[in-house]
Amino acid sequence: MDHLRRLSDFWNWLPAYRAVAETEHVRTAAEKLRISPSALSRSIGLLEESVGTQLFDREGRGIRLNPAGRTFLDSLRAAMRLVDEGLKSVESSEFIGSVHIAVPDELTLPLWAGLAKLGKDHPQLKICLRSVPADSINTMLAQGQLDLAFSEKVVAGEEVEIATFIETTNGIYCAKDHPLAIVENPSREELLAHAFVAGISDLDTPTDRWPVDIRRKVSLDVNRQQGVLEAALFGNLLAVLPDHVAKSYLDRGLLIKIDEDIIPPSTFYSIRRRQLVDNDTNAQVLEILSENLSET
Repeated sequence: MDHLRRLSDFWNWLPAYRAVAETEHVRTAAEKLRISPSALSRSIGLLEESVGTQLFDREGRGIRLNPAGRTFLDSLRAAMRLVDEGLKSVESSEFIGSVHIAVPDELTLPLWAGLAKLGKDHPQLKICLRSVPADSINTMLAQGQLDLAFSEKVVAGEEVEIATFIETTNGIYCAKDHPLAIVENPSREELLAHAFVAGISDLDTPTDRWPVDIRRKVSLDVNRQQGVLEAALFGNLLAVLPDHVAKSYLDRGLLIKIDEDIIPPSTFYSIRRRQLVDNDTNAQVLEILSENLSET
């Protein structure tokens, strides 16, 4: 009972601690929790007093998580996840609430069949798709801002599980009225004589998998897959596209595939928090998406 009594003393302070630990900024955490900064600072002080050690280093008006605080934060995240998953497992066999998934533009099409099945079989589940930089995925998973992610670029970590999800093929495409549309097996020189639309990220880094050792003329940068597709269809530009994205336009004769050797295939990985319980909801969501991939 002494152990339970000690836990009960600071249990209500744990959400406050997690918010401050993850932001390392009292005012930002206070706005997130909708309480005053002074009340939040008081809760952190009481928690540290109860634990018997400082969890933050104070530098002037700044606050920074120290090694003891980092260890406690990792344990707290795991404990909160266990409670959350435990509640989900006893409440209902239905998926309830929201699931936040990071999905790159080019992977949304293969996921539609699985997403539709989730919506049909679990009407109380809200699916929230997000565009997230690959280097932010692990942090957002740890903080609970994401439940599941898909990406070509992965960063290994003790708290995440990474698995190969799907491999897609890519090609170079042009519109039906482009000069290369009537050229059979154009040479690389003929190909590079024409301008391209290039896919880029929000950080202006290339995303269309063009080999770095081959120079090309780029007359338009676009940071969305749909924009690259539309530039190829209506802008008289060459474009690198995933074959599954171009397929319906290829079948209708609106796009022509003119090269399939320069661009390598793409491997996408699934990333999620390490499973803690047997009937982990996120693991079940991933399984449904894996089993219902649309043709690529």
